[in-house]
Order: sequence, then C-alpha cells, then structure tokens
Amino acid sequence: MNNECIPLFEAAYTQKITVHCTAAITGRRFVAPLVGGYQGSGPALSADPLPTGDGGNLIVAGPAGNQAAASGVAAWDAPTGGKGVIIRGAGTIVPMECGAAVTLGNNVGSDGSGRAINSAAGVVLGIAQNATTAAGQIVNVLLNF
Repeated sequence: MNNECIPLFEAAYTQKITVHCTAAITGRRFVAPLVGGYQGSGPALSADPLPTGDGGNLIVAGPAGNQAAASGVAAWDAPTGGKGVIIRGAGTIVPMECGAAVTLGNNVGSDGSGRAINSAAGVVLGIAQNATTAAGQIVNVLLNF
C-alpha cells in the first residue's frame, strides 16, 4: 500500500472507516467530510469495481479542501471508484504529509490537497506534535475530531 498511515497512538475514540472514493485519495492526507452513501444492496461491501448504483451503505469520500473540514486521514492511497480506509477520532495521533513547514504545538489544518499545514484561519483539525521545515516531510498530528 502506498503512503500507508499507521497511527502512532490510538485513543478510545479512534475509528477506522471503509469508504467508497468518488475522487482519488492519498494516504497520510486529510479526507473531505463524509457526504452520504449508496442506496444499493445493503451493508455488505461490494467487490471493486463498484457496479453503477450499488455498494450498500458505503460512505462516499474525496480529498479535503483548503482550510476546510475533514472526516479523517486516509490510511493509504485509493483510486477514484475504489475503496479506502479513513482514520479519525479525537486523541488519535497519526503521521501526515505536510504542505509547508509546520511549527511544533501549532494548530493544524488542511491545504488544497489534504496535506497538513499551520492553521492561522479556517478549520483546526489537530495539533502538531513535531516540527517540519519543508513540504513533503512527516508531521505527527494529534487529531481533534
């Protein structure tokens, strides 16, 4: 699995949710809010590729937007139309790719591609547990949702 995200700490509220992706998602990056589910065969997971209009109650996800809300962090890369897993839960610490230098202890938000950045404005998704000096490095983020 590419860009696999293995939590450094799982809290009492940590969740791992299987989603159907309406757009490709990248592991170790924020995923946009959950937007609904398919009205197909029921709660069972259908095989990939997903038949048109099927998929049970799989929740649809896409990449997070700039300074926007998120539903979790992608556990690994998943293609458009494929299935992926997102990790979320207040108190969970996950390694994430940063979109710019991040300051230790700063509030963290999402850039336009779901990477962690310092959040001066917009939605705060967590707190940086280490510092980074450039985009593409790994920052450990304590999630607050």
